[in-house]
Amino acid sequence: MKALFINPPTWFNMFPPLALPILAGYLKTLNHKTQIIDLNIEFYHFIFSDKFIRKFISLFSSLEKEVSMYSMDYKADGIKDKDEKIKIYSEIIQYARKTGYDIYKTREYCKEYKRITKDKNRYFNSWEVKIYHHKVLIYSELLLKLQNIYKNLFQEFFSKWIDKVLRVDADFIGLSMSDVDQFFYSIKIAKLLKKRTKVPICFGGTCINYFYDKKISDKLKFHKQVADFVIFGSGEFPISDIADYIEGKIKISQIRNVEYVDENGNLQRNKSKLKGIIPKYITKYDDFDFRKYFTPIMVLSVETTKGCYWHKCSFCTRPTLHDGFLFRKPEDVADELEILSKKYNVKYFHLMDDCIPTKYAEKLASIIIEKQLDINYMTFLRFEEDMSEDFLKLLYDSGLRLVIWGLESTNDERLNYINKGLNIKTAKKILQIASKIGIKNNITLIVDFPNETESELQCTLDFIHNYSDYIYFAHIHQFQLLENTMMFNHPEKYNISKAFVQKTIRTGYAKNTDTDKYENIIEETNIKSMMKGAPPGCLFTTGGSLLYAIRNNII
Repeated sequence: MKALFINPPTWFNMFPPLALPILAGYLKTLNHKTQIIDLNIEFYHFIFSDKFIRKFISLFSSLEKEVSMYSMDYKADGIKDKDEKIKIYSEIIQYARKTGYDIYKTREYCKEYKRITKDKNRYFNSWEVKIYHHKVLIYSELLLKLQNIYKNLFQEFFSKWIDKVLRVDADFIGLSMSDVDQFFYSIKIAKLLKKRTKVPICFGGTCINYFYDKKISDKLKFHKQVADFVIFGSGEFPISDIADYIEGKIKISQIRNVEYVDENGNLQRNKSKLKGIIPKYITKYDDFDFRKYFTPIMVLSVETTKGCYWHKCSFCTRPTLHDGFLFRKPEDVADELEILSKKYNVKYFHLMDDCIPTKYAEKLASIIIEKQLDINYMTFLRFEEDMSEDFLKLLYDSGLRLVIWGLESTNDERLNYINKGLNIKTAKKILQIASKIGIKNNITLIVDFPNETESELQCTLDFIHNYSDYIYFAHIHQFQLLENTMMFNHPEKYNISKAFVQKTIRTGYAKNTDTDKYENIIEETNIKSMMKGAPPGCLFTTGGSLLYAIRNNII
């Protein structure tokens, strides 16, 4: 099979995506040909161009004039609701004003963003990165809102790239999405492709698990007009099954974890549990031009395991939406790190996992040391009782420089409530040991839990202050009740009201309380971290956090 993979807008623009290079690398080991097009990074360069920015300013200015004219008519004739379209116009303009965005400075924002992210010295100025990254996010959001009015806003971009996509000799086109915005753009891309090709189109990615069933009511129509296949969960095995199906080796009913329409016009969704060892592959980054990404130094992502070995947290969708725990042999991962480092001249890596088991991390670190790999990496870990100083020193010696720890709460009763499986005493001990060794500690915390008291909230804030010497970055999230979590499925067990459940059902997720209080707490914590030299929130779970952690060795 000849597979073409597309990363749609809009997603992180600092580093290449991981999911598609994994699938391409996996298929390559099975002797299939693959190519990846990162439309996300191409989209950013398109909207940063002077030509498009002039168009954006012109359209936005015309909106402001039109709203102003309608406002005068409104006062003159007394009509209460002149036009629903003008209401939408007004909301867009109000959003820009509320955020303090100056549309006439868009060109300046984009140019400075590009300069900062390519300049080592300016990149490590947390304030500059944060400010201009925020401006770019607002710009992207305004464009998303504008295209609901101007349907052909991105016609030039999509026409150009659809032509390029169709010139690729492919038996299969796959689009991966991690965010709801990507889901929207993927539908647009797929519809344009459907008009001009009969090559089967497939949707996959983490976004599918969260938004597909919620957003798509008429699934038969969706498969007819948009995607022939929809993959749920990890993509390696379903993609290899699709390849076998296209080559006539298996029936469509044998493709694992995929939705499709059968020969009788009926919707089918195959389900199977995936577990065990993932066969050896090398993540394929051959199709990416690293110079296009907004970072001064490249950090590549590598996956070691799939899923969470704990798999029990009540606020998380992992226990209900994701079956099993998959892993690669540590020897395979170490080989891959060695190959990628030499092939692409890259020495910085993000091991992109929910959390690596202790014994696995220990084995991988030992092999990296044995191979004498000159690399640095970051990863996710859980606080575990068996994490000794010798263990953490081994990881440091192998190149580990930054860990993201999922702490969530500093209250033992709350940790039991969310079934986190750890205690605060263990967390404190490990943070102190890791910091002493030289590992930077990023911790994640949740505030505004159901029935959270002021004293519990203060306990969380006090913990950040009292242990600031051992905490590099404290990333606070406001609690959201998600569909398909144990909390959502059993609200009575977690003292969650019916009203809160209903609020979640409307959108798939909902905050416990809607006030600026927690946004202010989160912003204040981010600022304090940045004052210590930690990365801004926009770089939190990306390779940028690693670059900040080792910046003294870089500048």
